[in-house]
Amino acid sequence: MATYRSRLKTVLEERSIRQDQRQRAHAVEKQQLLREETILQKMIEASETALNGMSALQEGFVNPGEIEVYWQFVDHQARKIAKQKEVVIAQRRMVEEKRQDLEKAVQEKKTIEKIEAKRKEVFFASVKKKESDFLDEVGGRMEQRGLG
Repeated sequence: MATYRSRLKTVLEERSIRQDQRQRAHAVEKQQLLREETILQKMIEASETALNGMSALQEGFVNPGEIEVYWQFVDHQARKIAKQKEVVIAQRRMVEEKRQDLEKAVQEKKTIEKIEAKRKEVFFASVKKKESDFLDEVGGRMEQRGLG
């Protein structure tokens, strides 16, 4: 029986490698997003803690110097939080871009796999047809000779 040799094997291997690379890049960007979101959350918590401390100060004896320090810290944190939110938004865009790249690579690989499966199916159907035609021909010859 004839053996099938794929002409798309190298293309399929290249697509698999590309898909793996895209998958790793997507995972790296997701980890970075998680780190950036953690940083943002810690900044927000620090700011809330400072605000709570400032509220506690206002209930007792108010030292204007301490309130000014707290206020400067909260103001500085607010600016840092705004910048960190921009970083998180940019990182989310990057994750989405990498996800789309991965999706495209997966689709390309699936397309090549479908083409390969179709070619293989056509090849084996052709081989089966040739074998069937050959056996019919051999059977017909045997009948003509009176051997059948």
